[in-house]
Amino acid sequence: MSPALPSRRRLLRAAIPIPGFVLLGRAFAQEPAKPEVEDLRKRLADAVERDFEIVQDRLRERSPARGGGTYWLVHLKPKRAGHYPLKHACRYTHGHQHPEEGEDEIFIRVGETGARRDNLGNLGLGNVCLGDTVILPVRVDQTAEHRFSLESRYEDGARIGREEPSAGEDGDLSPDGTVANPLEAHLEYLGAIRSTMPHRSVGGETVVHAAVFKAKSVGRFNLGLSAGGGDPAAAGPGEGLPVIVVAPGTPVTALAYHRNTVRYSDNRRFAAHSGDNYMTRLLILQPGDVFTVEYATLIRRRAIGKTPALPEESGGGEDPKPTIQKLPFAVDADFGCNEWLIDHLPAAG
Repeated sequence: MSPALPSRRRLLRAAIPIPGFVLLGRAFAQEPAKPEVEDLRKRLADAVERDFEIVQDRLRERSPARGGGTYWLVHLKPKRAGHYPLKHACRYTHGHQHPEEGEDEIFIRVGETGARRDNLGNLGLGNVCLGDTVILPVRVDQTAEHRFSLESRYEDGARIGREEPSAGEDGDLSPDGTVANPLEAHLEYLGAIRSTMPHRSVGGETVVHAAVFKAKSVGRFNLGLSAGGGDPAAAGPGEGLPVIVVAPGTPVTALAYHRNTVRYSDNRRFAAHSGDNYMTRLLILQPGDVFTVEYATLIRRRAIGKTPALPEESGGGEDPKPTIQKLPFAVDADFGCNEWLIDHLPAAG
């Protein structure tokens, strides 16, 4: 008689040692516990205490639709102006062979009190001022052995937010007093800019039209902008661009904008390098700040040899005027990293 075969349940149980396990020939590393926040806070404080104060912190889960992960969000208040490259290194525990270690370098630029906060393409602030708070995101799931350092400062803090040129100040504006501006009390419409970008490989060009505004007075609203001119009420509905104008010197909370990441394989050999931004869609301005918003694009494709030109793709005609709308204030929590800022917006008025 053949010996009795063990049940499938017994086979699986025998093949799954704890901690860590092997299932059907593949090895998986058991996910370690999340790092203790108290330990993280102490490690960061030891690195930045000369230049920053930790004012609050919390763990925040991101949904899979937004990239997933668990982030430690630390609110830092700068003590002096300057350009700070904050480094965060860790070991990965996701179970894959490569990479094994990584290092993020997050840039924080701090100007003097009342300096201009540079708006980077309407997707975040490039610098803050003394009195402001910076949110530092640190991913803590599938990682261990977190280390922080702040070893150098560069760029004179007195120049940050002072000498950089503002959008629309280079003399190529086309003012148009016929454009109705329902936001005149808060934003001055300075005119439009038309820029052309040639298509090197296929011929033709892309023509972009943008409206230029200057903040005038305190308020919060969404700026709706479209092509076509005429009655602003005729423009299609939309949430527009959230805008908050604060009084000069009012402290704000901003998100650290950019990080560079280097990943290493075994024995600290280089594996990969990347750079990315913590993008938000929210403008926080002071009176006098100038910013630009695109509202129409025209694509021309020219004939090449025997290939005829393709029909033009237009976003409002050859030379469209902007249509400006004042919309209720609303911030889209699903855009980029907006969710980390929504609870920390400056008050209206």
